Amino acid sequence: MLHIQIFARLIGDAMSRKLFIQMACATFLSGVSVAYAAPLNSPTLVPLLIPTACTPPASAGCGATTQPITAFGAVEPAIVSTAFPAPIGFSGTWGGAVALAWVGTFTGTGPYPFGPTTASMSSWNFSGLNLGSLPTGTFVGLGDLDAFGGAPEQYDLTAFDVNGNMITSAWLDDVFFVSSLNCAAECVQAAMPEYQWTTGVYSFDGVNVSALNPTLTVWVATNTPILALSVKKFSGNNSLVLAAPVAVSEPDSLLLVGLSLAALTFATKGRRAG
Repeated sequence: MLHIQIFARLIGDAMSRKLFIQMACATFLSGVSVAYAAPLNSPTLVPLLIPTACTPPASAGCGATTQPITAFGAVEPAIVSTAFPAPIGFSGTWGGAVALAWVGTFTGTGPYPFGPTTASMSSWNFSGLNLGSLPTGTFVGLGDLDAFGGAPEQYDLTAFDVNGNMITSAWLDDVFFVSSLNCAAECVQAAMPEYQWTTGVYSFDGVNVSALNPTLTVWVATNTPILALSVKKFSGNNSLVLAAPVAVSEPDSLLLVGLSLAALTFATKGRRAG
């Protein structure tokens, strides 16, 4: 990350500097291991499937763990919430621990949908991240969706592309891994919530969860860039969170920087020649 910042400062004009950052981000993103299952596109309610168990560090596509999600190469953003008397909202920041494409700060209006909050609506804007949008391969965690307590525990999610249009193709991939403080008892199919995709809207709920009040978090992944996200939370005592892949190793970072610089030089020469 430091090398990217140094090289960016050495580039003279703002346009070339911006182009370099975009190329570097895209190059880093191409190095992120993404091996998820098929898109979540069922038009009828079906349960999410428990992934194959494996011991961290794991290859993409499997995992059931009591360890922090960092064991699977994921980092949640640092969240700052605002409340009365200021308008209710929040911001989330990813720093140098994550892959370059995710570095930056996103903002939101409404309550951050984490923990025992009331039913709410929130709107998220990702234009402050390095690529100007939430990159493909972002982890989305759905926590504690069940039928315990009688209230409907449900999330409705609507995403918008970089042009501000509602995304009408399935933009989430199947379960990447699950996590729980009591994985031996809760990382089971009976604790998995269900979902439905109707054009433009995902609904996730725990209505048919048969396990008794599990605290399971189910992690799915995005498969397209997202500029904005609308989240409708139907009740409290559950959470929706995001996580980014960890940064690549330092030797790999230097290689990717070199490739990005070479691409930038080629692009700049082409622009001058034209």
